[in-house]
Amino acid sequence: MTIELTYEELSAIIADKTGRIVTFTYVNPSTVRLTTPVKILLAKVTVSVNITVESIDSPVVNLSYDGNFGVDMIAGGALSLLKSKIPELSTVIETFPGKKVAIDLSKLKHTASVVSRLSPRTVEFGERSVTLTATLLPSPATLPSD
Repeated sequence: MTIELTYEELSAIIADKTGRIVTFTYVNPSTVRLTTPVKILLAKVTVSVNITVESIDSPVVNLSYDGNFGVDMIAGGALSLLKSKIPELSTVIETFPGKKVAIDLSKLKHTASVVSRLSPRTVEFGERSVTLTATLLPSPATLPSD
């Protein structure tokens, strides 16, 4: 099964949920650049971070992020803040040295039911969209019993 979302659709979803404008730019098939305006003191600056899908060990998606030194600090701080403000995320998002992040989709309320039926296999970024390839899992009722 293949699911494709355009960057425009993703930007609209993020804007609707957070009020933040985020744009996506293709870097290579495993990496996309996220850019957003950020107000720092009295100035607005544009901040970019590259997000790379390192691997998928269904239901865990392993990512890395890369930006300049300031962006790396902001990203690390933002992840810590998210986990403190939304306790559910403390079991979903795990950070590792080297700017690595693991997201366990089975532990997130909004995605747990999806990954119980679909096993994500690949994520590929294109010029205008991201494509997720997944395998449909058998229903528990159809699994052979021991």
